[in-house]
Parts: sequence; C-alpha cells; structure tokens
Amino acid sequence: MTDHHYVFDGTKEQAELDRLRLLESSFDPKARQRLENVGVSDGWHCLEVGAGAGSIMNWISEKVGSTGTVVAVDTDTRFLLSSVSSNTVIVKGDIRTVDLGRSRFDLVHGRYILLHIPEFASVLEKMLLLFKPGGWLVFEEPDFSAARCLVGSEDALLAFDRVTSAVETITKP
Repeated sequence: MTDHHYVFDGTKEQAELDRLRLLESSFDPKARQRLENVGVSDGWHCLEVGAGAGSIMNWISEKVGSTGTVVAVDTDTRFLLSSVSSNTVIVKGDIRTVDLGRSRFDLVHGRYILLHIPEFASVLEKMLLLFKPGGWLVFEEPDFSAARCLVGSEDALLAFDRVTSAVETITKP
C-alpha cells in the first residue's frame, strides 16, 4: 500500500464541511437517480465508501429501511457521527486496510474516492470481493481527460490547464 497524504487533511472544519456540502448539492441528485436505477430497496446491505458529510449514507439508510444496513467507511468521520440512523454503522478507517469481510453487500458505492488513491486498481479488486453475487459496485469518479476551460483570462486558462494536467498525472496508474 502506498502511503499518501489526502489532499484535504487539515482543512478547517467549516471549510471542509462547506466543500462536502457543495459536492453533495452538485452530485447527489444524479447519484440518487443511479442508485434508484440499481434498485436499492428494503433489506439491502450497503457500503458507502468515503461517506463525507453523509448525505448519500443517510439517503441509502432510508431506502434500505429497518431490515437493511449501511456501513459507512471514511478516514474522517467528524461530520457523520451526529446523523447516524439505527441501521447505520460508521467505521473510521481507510478502505485500503479496513476488514469488512467478503460477499457481504448488495451495493458498494463511493464518489470521488479513487482519484485520491494511487493504487486504485487494487482497491477496486478488494471491493469486488465485498459484494454478494449479483451485487452492484457504483463508483462516481471524474474524467479529467475531458476537462476544458473555455472562458476566462489567458492566465486563468493556463492555470486551469496546469491543474488539470497535475490531476491527470497523479491519477495515472
């Protein structure tokens, strides 16, 4: 396992919560739609990887009801602990090292997780062992190869291109 520093470690609490809430407001509607299409429903056992501020964790918890479960894994659980339902278990840990058993989940979901993990392929292999036969692996990850800045000053366009290039460099295997 490659040891690496998560880019948002050390972010001030309110700034980090604001960042996570912005991601939720931007991406939750489509995430919920994808998960609805997968069929998440009563009695499912689900894993939420990198639960962030907990919006999808809480939504899944409602969908699976009292007969289902949600396990949420994150290295930073400070925004999750106040909103835990009785069918939800919070695990503070790194998905690369935490032991969650095998063939346990109907759904494994994560968003913007793999881009932070250099050895993402081995993490995906591990996650494939976590879900039951017929289960679903739903990961939402950005595709920076299509990112283009179309409007702005020349300096802004160059800065955008440098950031995109840096992200592409760190996310290549």
